[in-house]
Amino acid sequence: MLLQRANYETILVEAQDSQKILMKNLQALLNYQTQYILWALGTVLTPAPTQQDTEEPEEVPEASTLLAELQQVDFEHMKGTSPRLSREILHWHQAAGQELYDRIASLTVNVSKQSWPLRMKAARGMLHHFQASFRQRLKVGAREPPMADKLQWLREDTAQQRKLAGQAEALQFKLGSSTLPAPLVEALIRCHEKHSTYTMLHSKAMRQMDAALAAAHNFTRCDADTKALHEAWQLAVRAEERSQEVLIEAWATTVAAAEHLLIAFEDEQLLLLLKDWAKDVEVEVSCQNTTALALQSQVLAAAALDRAAWSLTQQVITFQALASYQDQQLKQKHLEHVALPDAWEALKVQLAAAADPGQPLGQRLATVALQALGSEFCPAPNGCARGILVDAGVRGAVPCEHAGDSVHVLPKRFTSQLVQEVPLRPQSLRSLALVQLVEDRGH
Repeated sequence: MLLQRANYETILVEAQDSQKILMKNLQALLNYQTQYILWALGTVLTPAPTQQDTEEPEEVPEASTLLAELQQVDFEHMKGTSPRLSREILHWHQAAGQELYDRIASLTVNVSKQSWPLRMKAARGMLHHFQASFRQRLKVGAREPPMADKLQWLREDTAQQRKLAGQAEALQFKLGSSTLPAPLVEALIRCHEKHSTYTMLHSKAMRQMDAALAAAHNFTRCDADTKALHEAWQLAVRAEERSQEVLIEAWATTVAAAEHLLIAFEDEQLLLLLKDWAKDVEVEVSCQNTTALALQSQVLAAAALDRAAWSLTQQVITFQALASYQDQQLKQKHLEHVALPDAWEALKVQLAAAADPGQPLGQRLATVALQALGSEFCPAPNGCARGILVDAGVRGAVPCEHAGDSVHVLPKRFTSQLVQEVPLRPQSLRSLALVQLVEDRGH
C-alpha cells in the first residue's frame, strides 16, 4: 500500500509540474500578445478617428485574470486524500495543454478592434473547457481503483467461481429408478450432459484467466513480454466466450427438462407412479367394514405414492441446484435468457394436494386406492357385477343374486361417492417434508 501511495503521489507531482509549465507558457504568450495588441489597437489598427472610436474601448485583460481559473487546482489537498491516478492523465494534460496553447496563440492572428471582444470570449471558453476537463479527470481518477486492486478482485472472483464450479460439477442425477417416466429421464440426461460440458469449459476458462492474471502481475517487470500478455488475455477471452455459448445451450436443455417435470407433476402422471402398488401390500385387509377399507386404502396408497415420489423429489432437488447455478452464471455474465418454469413450486403444490383428501387430487388418490385395494383383496364373486365386495348399506351397492341375497357389490363408478362420505384424514409425506426442509434452508 505504501508503494502504491508513493506511485499516486509521483503522478500527482508530475501533473502539478505539467500544469505549472502550461501556466508559465500561457502567461508568457498572453503577456506578449496583450502588449502587442494594446500597441496595435492604439496605433496600427485605428489610423483615423471613427464613430466607434468615441465609444469606450474594450479593455484588454491581464494574463493573470484570464488564467485565474487554471490556478485554482489545489494539488496539496489532493495529495492528502491520496487520489488513485494513472499516467493516462499526464498524457492527456500534455497533449490537451499543447492544443490549448496553439489555439490561444491563433486568436492573436489578424486581430482587429472589432474582433477582439469575440476573441477574448473564445479564449475564456477554451480555458474554462480545459479546466473543467482536467478537474473531471482528476475526480474520476481518484474514484477508479488501481490496476493492482482490479487484478486482486479478478483473482478473488476467479477463486470464488472455481469453488462454485466444483460444487456444480458434483451435481448428478440418480436415474436408476424405473418409476420415472421415460421422457423425463431422457430430458434429465440431456440436461446433465450439457451442464457437464459447460462446467468443463468454464473450468478451462478460469485456468486461462489465471494464466492471464499471472502475466498481468508480472507485466511491471522490466523484461515483461507484451506479446505474451496479449496472447494470454486473448486465450482467456476466447475461452470465456466459448463457455458462454455452451452455457446458453445448457440453459435451453434445462428449460426443456423443467417443462418435462411440469408434465410429470400433472394429476394423471403423478398417480401413474403408483402402478400396481396394491399387489405389494402385505398387511391384513378387512372387507367387512367398508369405511375402514377406504381409510386403510388411502393410508397405504399415500405411503406407496410417497415412496415412488421420493426418487422424483431427489431428482428435482438436484435439478433445482443445477438450474440455480446456471441462472446465477447467466446473470453474472449479463446474458439474456428465458425464464425457467417453476418445477419446484409445482412439485410442492402437487405433493401437498395428493396428501390432502380435501383437494381434488387427494380425493382422486383415495378413489384410485379404494378401487385398487378393493379389487385386490375384496373382489366381487364370480358371476357378479365387477366391483368391490361391500356391506349392504353402502350407497350404490347392488345385490349379487348369483352369490346370495346377503352379498353386495359396489361398482367402481360409485367408489368416488363413497370416498366423499368417508372422513379421510390428511397424510404426512416424507417427500413433501424433504421439499419443505430444503426450501427452509434456502434451496
